Amino acid sequence: MRIHLSSTWESFRVAIASLRSNKLRTALTLVGIVVGVAAVIAVVTIIKGLDQTVASTFSSQGSTVFTVAKRPLIITSREDFIKTNRRRDVTADDAFAKQLGVPVLLANVTQQVYQMARAAGFNKEDGSAVIKVFERLAGVRVGGGE
Repeated sequence: MRIHLSSTWESFRVAIASLRSNKLRTALTLVGIVVGVAAVIAVVTIIKGLDQTVASTFSSQGSTVFTVAKRPLIITSREDFIKTNRRRDVTADDAFAKQLGVPVLLANVTQQVYQMARAAGFNKEDGSAVIKVFERLAGVRVGGGE
């Protein structure tokens, strides 16, 4: 046991002497270790912060909200910025067409016909209101198998 302890003490003294004789190498090694640890801590902190930001953004909107945007929240390159700026603006017509599941042109026509039906007093009726609007426009009566 005494030999082992003396051997450990001797190794420790040799290491300290080596550190004292190579001061520049010791300082550079110490700086490298500090910079490496600081970089790892910074990356972990940034990732944790981004995770919290994304989680809070989604949780603040609720589970039934779906957001459509022209540009993403984070643009990673100039090419992405240019590409997203070329996208056309989302309008209420686009949202209405998406809700109906039809092309935008058809959604516009449908929306106008329903507005005409409401103006004609058919707002309490279902799809038959559309037929009544077309009957008035064309001046004809659509018969149902009566």
